[in-house]
Amino acid sequence: MRRFEHESEIRFLTFSTSQRLQLFSNDAIKDRFLEHLVHSRRKHLFHLYGYVVMPEHVHLLVWPLLPDFPLSTVLRDLKRDFAEEVIGRWTALQAPVLNRLRRIDGSHRFWQRGGGYDHNVRGEAEFFEKLRYIHENPVDRGLVPEATQYHWSSARWYRGDRSGPLAMDPVPPTRPCTPPPSA
Repeated sequence: MRRFEHESEIRFLTFSTSQRLQLFSNDAIKDRFLEHLVHSRRKHLFHLYGYVVMPEHVHLLVWPLLPDFPLSTVLRDLKRDFAEEVIGRWTALQAPVLNRLRRIDGSHRFWQRGGGYDHNVRGEAEFFEKLRYIHENPVDRGLVPEATQYHWSSARWYRGDRSGPLAMDPVPPTRPCTPPPSA
């Protein structure tokens, strides 16, 4: 996948688990992913505007700090560190799911090959369209009747509930030119 890095554009990202297996069906694994996202955000200084962790994929709405932390670096570190931890834990537990994740060389693949879906968001209307899509994903899939009932999403943050694990950055201006201050 070729990424088009623009300092003034927010990115809508989707990346999936290997074979689209529901590797996030366990709530503790979703919680750990969010902890890794918090750590990655501190390390790479990207702005986060929306997220959802679904059973077999993740959506993020982010603004990477370019040129210091290109999105490829952010995603490589986030996905690698998380996958190593989860696969290490499953190895210790001899979890049966490892058989489905095993590659020819004996290693395991948590994430689907390739870069996933990466879209440069242009303008306020598209920003809010992508944010709505992220928040409604669990509802559309029948996981919850109301977006704010899904604990692994930024929907509750936008409805005023600040008890979740991740604070969202302030919504940027229509055409951002410089990153807004972190929340």
